[in-house]
Amino acid sequence: MDALRRSYQAVKTALEQEAIKGDATAIGLSLELSKPTFVAALLLLSDVLAILGNLSHQTFQIEGLNLISVEQLITSSLTSLSDLKADPFKGGYLSTLPEMLSTQGITAPLDQESFKTQAQSYIARVIENIKSCFPQVHLLTCLSVIIPIMPRLL
Repeated sequence: MDALRRSYQAVKTALEQEAIKGDATAIGLSLELSKPTFVAALLLLSDVLAILGNLSHQTFQIEGLNLISVEQLITSSLTSLSDLKADPFKGGYLSTLPEMLSTQGITAPLDQESFKTQAQSYIARVIENIKSCFPQVHLLTCLSVIIPIMPRLL
């Protein structure tokens, strides 16, 4: 998502050039990239994946796993996701939506209430999935008494 967000203009331009040549796939993709809902979804996913990526990296991809910090990291991620769910347009990449739409020359209106409802539903499902993966995360903190730092498994 980050790569597409950062190179959005280049991808859109390349697709538009291929669309001029009559490539049906490029025409369809170019039209899709020109919709405000696509741009909003791209920015929302960038916000959500930034939180999940941080959780994944700090919790499971570090050299030594500190069990004490796992509960704190999961709780922090859930709090960040809950804040994002409360108002997806506040802060993060999605807050730059008006500027990005303007920069890209996208003038079609976005039904912000409808998108906000869909975004909140999506984020709620992400939160539920994290909670279902770690229903008893507090037990990991208890295990830290026995094994304070888990060595990286090969």
